[in-house]
Amino acid sequence: MRTIKLIACDLDGTLLQNGAQQLEPDTCKLIGALLDRGVRFYAASGRQYPNLRDLFEPVNDRIGYICENGTVVIEGDVCLRKSVLDRDIALRIAEEADAFPEYEVLVSGERTGYIRPKSEYFYHYLRDEVKDRLQLVRDFADVPEEIVKVSIFERDGRIDDDYWKQKYGKSLSATRGAQRWFDLFAKGADKASALKWVCESIPVSPDECMAIGDGENDLGMVSFAGCGVAMENGDERLKRIADLRIKKAEDFFCSLLQGRDDLTLPL
Repeated sequence: MRTIKLIACDLDGTLLQNGAQQLEPDTCKLIGALLDRGVRFYAASGRQYPNLRDLFEPVNDRIGYICENGTVVIEGDVCLRKSVLDRDIALRIAEEADAFPEYEVLVSGERTGYIRPKSEYFYHYLRDEVKDRLQLVRDFADVPEEIVKVSIFERDGRIDDDYWKQKYGKSLSATRGAQRWFDLFAKGADKASALKWVCESIPVSPDECMAIGDGENDLGMVSFAGCGVAMENGDERLKRIADLRIKKAEDFFCSLLQGRDDLTLPL
C-alpha cells in the first residue's frame, strides 16, 4: 500500500467546474477532514494568492498555496519561493500581446495583478467574478514590483497557443492556463517544480504525494506525483499519463476518507 501524505490540487476545471468562481459548500469540510488525518493540502493554481486564500477561507490558514502556475509558493501568509520573470522580457511580451485587439493582458506580481483593460468586461470579470486583487496601470512599465507571470486572455478562448510557444517556448515556460488564458513565466518555474520544492522542503517523497488536475499546466505535477490523478473531462495527454481518472474531486476525497485512519492506496 502507498500512504498519501500530501495532496496538490488544481482549481479551475478541477475543484471549480464549468466556470464556477466559488468552491462547493462541502469542499473545505472535506479538505479539513484530510488535514485532520495529517495530510498536507496545497492549492496548485494559475490564480493569485489572495484569490486562493479567499476561496479556501474556512481552512485557509491550514493549507499551502502553489500560486501563479508555480511561480509563487506561500504558507502561513509568507512567500517561501518566488520565480521572477526577466522584466524586459515580461514587458515586451505584455506590449506585444496587448497589440492584438482581441487580447487582454494581466501582469502578475507576488500578490497583485496589473491590468490596462481595453474593455469593461475584462475589468469587471477579474474584479467582480474572479475577485482578483487588481491595480490599474497606464503603462505596464509602471508595475512597481517583480513580475512573475504574464497572462493573455481572450474572451472566447481563441488564443493562438502555437504562436506564443514557438516564439517564447525555448526561453520561457509557455502553457495554456484556464480555459480562456495563456500564461508565460520563467523557464522551469511551473507547478511541477514548485511541488518538487515543497516535497523536498517538508520532506515528503514523491511516492507519498498525490496531484490532481485537468489541464496542460498540470501535466508536470501529475507526472511528478507518485499518484497522478486526472479529471475525466480533462486534457487527453493528462489522462494518458495519470494513474487514476475521476469525475468529481469532492467524491474522490470522500472515497479517500471513508473507513480509513490514514490515507492508503494500492501500489
